[in-house]
Amino acid sequence: MSIINNYKSGCYNFHDNFLQSFTSHDCIETFEYIKRSIIAVYLKNKLISIGMKTKILGITVLIMLAVTFSGNNVSASDYKTLINLAGYWKFNLGDDKAWADPKLDDKSWDNIKAPGAWENQGYIGYDGYAWYRKKVVIPSIEQNRTLMLMISNIDDVDEVYVNDHLIGHLGLFPPSYSTAYGWDRKYYVPIEFINQDAENTIAVRVYDGGGEGGIVGDKIKLCLDADEDFLALNLAGDWKFKIFDKKSWKEPDLDDSNWATLEVPMHWESQGYFNLDGYAWYRKSFVLPKELENKKVFLVLGKIDDYDEVYLNGKKIGETSMLEGHHSFFGGDDNWWGNSGDWQLKRIYEIPKNIIKNGNNVIAVRVYDSGQAGGIYEGPIGLMDEESVNEFQKKYHMNENIFQTIFDFIFE
Repeated sequence: MSIINNYKSGCYNFHDNFLQSFTSHDCIETFEYIKRSIIAVYLKNKLISIGMKTKILGITVLIMLAVTFSGNNVSASDYKTLINLAGYWKFNLGDDKAWADPKLDDKSWDNIKAPGAWENQGYIGYDGYAWYRKKVVIPSIEQNRTLMLMISNIDDVDEVYVNDHLIGHLGLFPPSYSTAYGWDRKYYVPIEFINQDAENTIAVRVYDGGGEGGIVGDKIKLCLDADEDFLALNLAGDWKFKIFDKKSWKEPDLDDSNWATLEVPMHWESQGYFNLDGYAWYRKSFVLPKELENKKVFLVLGKIDDYDEVYLNGKKIGETSMLEGHHSFFGGDDNWWGNSGDWQLKRIYEIPKNIIKNGNNVIAVRVYDSGQAGGIYEGPIGLMDEESVNEFQKKYHMNENIFQTIFDFIFE
């Protein structure tokens, strides 16, 4: 099990750094970076063997070819930058939850750059709490769009507020300190939390347990998911959520009023369930749009970390093993934790006409996370008709085939 979790962790870090490298390195530097990264993952998990370096060189070539032929679509999802938040932020040492208040007078606070470690900006040797604040005008956004705040890395623990509303957090603050350094922050921002065409305040509470400290990495921005253009009904937002596992939780008449509410898409670690591994369930109700009543309908659930079974009105309509690109290399399809890369596959499940109703429908998603991050973490989330699904799949099909070839080559 530890090898699987370490492999997955290595893939997360490699995937994020690999994508970043194409904006910060030239082609030759990127080639060498990819080769070193893959070797590092193998060495970490003691998977290296005689002749493996030759194989790694081949893997590197495959990845470079994939990037060459797939262009910008190599990214996990088509997020379009709405506002680039990189630059100067207000900054203050210490800790006070009142500092999330938009009405706070922060004129006396320092100005430092983010991204950028605070130890490189005059705060050498400082470990502990600090806050960042930035005011930004957010343009008008359609009600059915998903706004995401992307922060590539924070050292070590964070809480992020928009207009005094907590939108996400990673790691654990003292006294139960646990770092989330190296995690990519992708926080869902409810549209009702923002002032459209007006000033908004973003506040970031950070705790550094040692080392550089602060908002590090290479990006901090507000984004919209362009893939939502394919949706007939957007189901992103509030979903009911409960940890553990009971098959009866698939039933449409289940009373889930006492379940927690989580935002989808977003890892459950970012919403109070840090270090949670194992089973959990999501539930959501919807009414079928009239324009879909006489069409073939598909439920799209973006990406799920790691494995899923999906029910509509109590009937199973899909599971991870049904997906194109699913590849088991330990123990067969029944062994959920033994499958490679399934957390990267897009979930698209056709809904049989005898299951979906013109009135209220209930989705139930059973999820198993084998380690690291978990949950329904990337969009788009919603319903598509057949024509839209075909266009959506065509947009990404080339990339997924190329990268599946790479995974097959690694584990053949």
